Parts: sequence; C-alpha cells; structure tokens
Amino acid sequence: MKIKHLIKRILKLYKLEEVFTPNTAAKVTYVHRISLEQQLDKDLLQPGRAIIIYGHSGSGKTTLILNRLRHNKINFIKISCDHDTTYEQILLSAIDELDIFYVQQKSTNRKYSISQKLGAEFKSFKADNEKSQTVTFGQTSTRLVNPQITAQKLAKFLGEVHAVLLLEDFHKVGEGEKQKIADLVKIFIDAANDYPQLKIICIGAVDTPRELIQQGADLYPRVSEVAVPLLSDDEVQEIIKKGTKVLNVIMERALVDKIKFYSNNIASLAHKMCFDICYQEDILKASFKKKRIDDSKFRVAVQSFIDSNSDSFKRVYDLSTKDSLGWYILKTISSFSKPMDTNSIIKRVNNKQHSFNKSDIESKLNSFVSDEFKILRYDGNSCKYSVSTPFWGAFLKMKLAMEKAEKEKNNKNRKNPNLRIKNVDEPGNDILMLFLNEIQRQQELTK
Repeated sequence: MKIKHLIKRILKLYKLEEVFTPNTAAKVTYVHRISLEQQLDKDLLQPGRAIIIYGHSGSGKTTLILNRLRHNKINFIKISCDHDTTYEQILLSAIDELDIFYVQQKSTNRKYSISQKLGAEFKSFKADNEKSQTVTFGQTSTRLVNPQITAQKLAKFLGEVHAVLLLEDFHKVGEGEKQKIADLVKIFIDAANDYPQLKIICIGAVDTPRELIQQGADLYPRVSEVAVPLLSDDEVQEIIKKGTKVLNVIMERALVDKIKFYSNNIASLAHKMCFDICYQEDILKASFKKKRIDDSKFRVAVQSFIDSNSDSFKRVYDLSTKDSLGWYILKTISSFSKPMDTNSIIKRVNNKQHSFNKSDIESKLNSFVSDEFKILRYDGNSCKYSVSTPFWGAFLKMKLAMEKAEKEKNNKNRKNPNLRIKNVDEPGNDILMLFLNEIQRQQELTK
C-alpha cells in the first residue's frame, strides 16, 4: 500500500489548493458517505424522479452530488441561485451552459449524439438569446427571455445530451419564483417519458423540500428527499488524513483534535484551517520529504480566520442586535454550553423582566439560523438551537463581556473597565482574546 501511494505521488504531486478546498467541492479529500451515496445512485437510476438534497450549510451537499454525478458518468449543468434569481434567469443561464454540449462539443461524462435538426435549433436559440435585449431598472440590468425559450424546450435540449439540471441554493429564490420552479420540476418529470436520463436536482437548506413540494401536491410521490447531515468527527478527521497523506504531511494528534473541534463538523471550516496551516508552513504542494506539524501551529489558522472574518462577524452581530430581543436571545444561548430548545430559550429570555411574544422569538431564532446570519444552528432531531461554530461562540462571549465592561465603566466612571469572561476554561475560549485584540485594533483604526 505504501508503494502504491508513493507511485501516485511521483506521478501526481498535488498542489495545496487541489487538496484543501474551503470554497469548492472536494475531490482529492472527498470522504465517502456510503448510505447517502447508495440512496443517490438509486434515485439517479430511476427515470422521472426528481431529487431534493437538503441540509445545513457546510454539510457537503454539493460535494456529495457532484461526486455521484461524476461517478455515474452523468452529464450535468449547474445553476447557482441567489435572492435575486428569477425563473427566467434560470432558463437563460441553462441555455448558456448548454453551449459546452451543442457548440463547443467538449468531452463529457456520458457519450451522446445530437440530431442535426435539434443541433441547428439550439444554435438558432443561442443566437437569438445573445441578441436578446437588456432592460435596466435603476442599477439592475435584466436580460429579456426569448419567448420561445420554455421549460419544455430546455428539457428537450438537456434530454438530447443525457444531462441533468442541478439547481444549487434554490431555497434562496423569492417566494413568487418557487412556484415556477415547482412547475419546472413537474415538466422535467413528465419529459422523462421521452428522455429517461433527464432529471432535475435541487440543492437547498434545511426544510426546503417542504417549501417546494407544498407548491404542488402531485410532486410528493415523484420526488426523492435526501437529507444530508453535517459531517461526523470521524469524517472530518478523514478529510485531514487524506489531505495530509497526499501532501506527505503529519499533523500531530492534538492539532487534528483542535481542527475537528473548531470545524464544528463543517467541512469548509476544516478545509480552511488545514489550508492556512499548510500555507503558513510553506507546504504549497506535495513533497517527497515528510514534514511534521505540531499543535502550536493552530494559532495560525485561528488568526487567519479572525483576520478575514472579524469585520463580517461584527457587521452581522450589529445587525442581529439592532433590537433588544435579538440581543437577549444571543446572550441567552451563548451563556449556555449545551443546546437549548425553544421553550427554554423563551423562558430565559423573558425571565422576570420581559414579556416578548413567543412568535417573535421563534421568528428571530429562524432568522439567526438563515443564510443571512448563520449565527445559530438548529438540530431538527433534538429540536434544539446552539451557536453555529466555536468561532461565533467566542465572538459572542467577547462582545457581551466588552459591553458589560463598558457599561460598568460608564456607571462607575472607570478608565479601565474590568473585562471578565465567564467559564474561561471551556473549549473555544483560547481564541476569545484573539477576537478581542482584532476588534480593539479595528476600533483604534476608526478613531
């Protein structure tokens, strides 16, 4: 086995950015998740079955489905959605992406042949699409859709090249667009009678299957809902193990344990910390000489994360605490090391002094879980909320301690407020002062 890996390193010296990929789907360090892979392989095989993949941000949804599409040699085009994405923009983007099959004729995962008639029709559509007008409203420009570009036509073009449509973050689109996407799913399901390999796959956040399926009751039996949980500690460790192996690096056990803890089972965080540590150690590609990294280098990863995210954390915190309810919720949850259910949060937030409305508290909790904030995490199995990452946990404790010290300073007219942190021995507090130093540095710069 050692000889096999040595030969691989000789033939392919991986670069650091190919191994640890915090912003893109993992390939070299892909971790197999057998039961999920089996479920997806089965769903991909069935004609006329749409797939909704959902889970927490960072659970590996996109990495998982891209791996299975490539493994099964299935052609696909991927469209990323955001809050401004419209149904018409999805159609336009899909036509643009199909260019690789119909015009460039590049090799793909699965062989296909395009009829001369349909090929000519696509090129005509493409030409008309490129000539389509752009209408500007204020600072926003929108391309007008050729009336001939319909969901049925898109299904035909995709079906001809044995491809599936992958909609990433479909949950972000506006409520008015979700009905149109549900209609698109129905059209693709029906079109599978003529094109068995045609399929639509939607990737979204927790609870998004309900958002889509409630748009059309007849979707329920024809859609597979695949819940992707966050990575386990063992799976995070496997990412580290695979990456360090191809780079010929040994990370000491204490360092691996810290990366696992601070990643909070989020793959992208584990990748980022590993990338930062290796980069700082000048490990930019695989080497024949083995290098050992001890846990003293972990501070590099933490400092890098804080340097690049402290301003974003502050912005989100300020937005979250614009009203007193948001502040009390974050104070309550950050004060407890264990996850809390809704009733416990309501009881502690209201305590003896307040009487916040239950629905307002629930609404605020949901917003803190959303992609806009990502401060909290909600576990659907235990029905409990917790701080999303140890980084957020440390930041919240630091901010609350600073606010308390500032209040004491104002009340007692003290020049040097006493900054006290509760439970200083808890895991995660070793980064708290780094956050404090960075925030204080930013405050000095703005004076």
